[in-house]
Amino acid sequence: MKYDEHTLVQETTATYLRDQLGWESVYAYNTETFGKEGTLGRKDETEIVLTRYLGEALIELNPGLPQEAYHAAIREITQPTVSQIAAPRQS
Repeated sequence: MKYDEHTLVQETTATYLRDQLGWESVYAYNTETFGKEGTLGRKDETEIVLTRYLGEALIELNPGLPQEAYHAAIREITQPTVSQIAAPRQS
């Protein structure tokens, strides 16, 4: 067995999330294609939230709302807030 970051961290975490929570994971490092129809629907590697799947979940959990309501929710969820910006600690 190879002992590297992939097997010790990523593979172990993906297995746990699959077995314990039923999550599907995708190992897309160096293989992801970007764009709306890309592997995960991200425009580039700086996009953290997978908005394609977030939008699908919002529609499934809140059916029948106007499209603008889903878009507004995605904007609200993905917009950084002041509380998310780490301030230097004072000693």
